[in-house]
Amino acid sequence: MADSLDFLKDVLKDEFNVKCMYISNAALLTYDTIINYPDEVQYIWKSSFSLGKCLYVMSRYLAFVDVFLHLRLSFDSSLDPSRCRATYNVIPWTITAGVVIAEAILIARTFAIYSRSCKILAYLVCIRLGTLIPSMKLINDWTHGMQFSESPAPTLAPCVPMPDDGVKIWLDFLFIAIFDCNIVVLTLWKALSQWKRGLTRHRLVSTLYRDGIGYFVALCIVTVSDPVTATDPLVFGAATDASELGSRGRWRTDSRSGGMVIVRTDTHWHVDSESVEMNRAPNGKFDT
Repeated sequence: MADSLDFLKDVLKDEFNVKCMYISNAALLTYDTIINYPDEVQYIWKSSFSLGKCLYVMSRYLAFVDVFLHLRLSFDSSLDPSRCRATYNVIPWTITAGVVIAEAILIARTFAIYSRSCKILAYLVCIRLGTLIPSMKLINDWTHGMQFSESPAPTLAPCVPMPDDGVKIWLDFLFIAIFDCNIVVLTLWKALSQWKRGLTRHRLVSTLYRDGIGYFVALCIVTVSDPVTATDPLVFGAATDASELGSRGRWRTDSRSGGMVIVRTDTHWHVDSESVEMNRAPNGKFDT
């Protein structure tokens, strides 16, 4: 009896922590969307149709689907085990879709800063396919092995997951880290070459490299913590959601003929060619 009460106490404690995590994720995502919406309308919605625009919209708004599903699992007391499982099974795939879209943006950016090098593009695509296939196999095994038991307190914890401990889902994060390690090495190499040319003194360029490296560091921290969080499906779910939301980029890259690269964010344009570099600020002015 004492063991059952201790187990229930631990489950409810974890559920409370996870609810706080999901609420904070939803609040942060909503706040970020609201404050950036005017710039988004100006620089994204009014722009012409392109692959970059499609990737941005999917990356930006698919996150709301993830947040909604997680909140439903945490707060909908009418869910029974079968409905919990049906709802949960969608989440890993929406997260995977979001990560793949975000990484497609990373590939496009790296492809652009390397002057549309087909070798770089082929290398990154092969690396990602090589890590995506086993990752999807892990996710499929994880979702099929996940079961849910009757909750002793549906109001506090509607869904009580019982994962298959034989599935090493933390390897999924390792595959992402392997791919992103290649991205960050290529980015650092390009940053070094541009630093030698004196181009990194421009604010937008330094921000681009800083954010890319910062994302990689954050992902590594999450990956290192996975052996701990993966033992608890509730905490693992929150960590997965938080890291996936953090992977959604808000910028696009494009490349033109020759050695020109155009980096478009919500608020700036950056043009880098072999002979000239310009930054376009929200006030419409160009800084060279």
